[in-house]
Amino acid sequence: MNLALFQGIEENAPFAPPRLRTAPNPLFSACVALLSPAQSPSNADNCPLRVMSRTKVKHNSDRGMLPKSKIQRVVGDKASSSAWLQRKVGDRFTRMAHEEGMIARSAYKLRQILYENRDIRGSVIVELGAAPGGWTTVVQKMFPKSRIIAVDIKEMNFIPNTTQLVMDFTSEEAPLVLAQALQGKKVDILLSDMAPSFSGQRSIDHLRLMSLAQTALDFGVHALKPGGHFIIKVNRGGEESKYKRQLEYYFEKVTFTKPDASYKDSSETYLVAKGFFGKGGRDAPHVPLKTSQIPSNITEKPFGDLAPEKKQEEDS
Repeated sequence: MNLALFQGIEENAPFAPPRLRTAPNPLFSACVALLSPAQSPSNADNCPLRVMSRTKVKHNSDRGMLPKSKIQRVVGDKASSSAWLQRKVGDRFTRMAHEEGMIARSAYKLRQILYENRDIRGSVIVELGAAPGGWTTVVQKMFPKSRIIAVDIKEMNFIPNTTQLVMDFTSEEAPLVLAQALQGKKVDILLSDMAPSFSGQRSIDHLRLMSLAQTALDFGVHALKPGGHFIIKVNRGGEESKYKRQLEYYFEKVTFTKPDASYKDSSETYLVAKGFFGKGGRDAPHVPLKTSQIPSNITEKPFGDLAPEKKQEEDS
């Protein structure tokens, strides 16, 4: 990733992104057809997992969970796939995302982080690893007047009032395209939910994810406004502590956080870095970002009416 290109862009350079997403993801319709035997009988046998047709799946009013016994494993399928589907169907955040019309359950992770850090505001927001659009939807609702640029190598769901760049963030031309999209403006909030294609070997996957995190930090050092903020996903494996020390050189306050929507048995965690010092790190004069005049809708609780239910579960 050639960050030198990012520094050489003129403020009024014409913006010509490689691809802009302007229609819903066609893969969604294909998946619906594949998973709906009643509408597509010929595709029913191609689906490796299916819900038992003779059993009605109901919500458990006590816990807000779906019973795991409703999932039938198809002969020849991997046990890990059945376990994955059982977790998805029985997860309260998956149910909440379906009921509230959220694109993905990951939206609740960012909602909680922003709710717990309500001093994080900004008029220019860049999100890396945005597909399918869960985080983008949250940011668009919480900061309706902010300029939002979402980047991912995969196509995203269409979200109004956002600029969506479908490209590889690690490519050589990525800084050039982002600089043109920003049109000379600095970034107030940099978000990163990027993740590599996991191989199943934890040590290798950890290093791949931390490599992406390093690339995101390199971009943030050049793109962030002094006083800006950085939220990024990492995972436990050894290198995250060194990465946190790097962030502490460039930011006034850096903390680990694990949202409730993140699976407890997952090594996934998030770093919240606030108060960017500037390219010179702690040696640079710190100019606080004036956030009081930036409009924000961070008023609702991250889980709405289900927050008390979560508290009761923890007490029991």
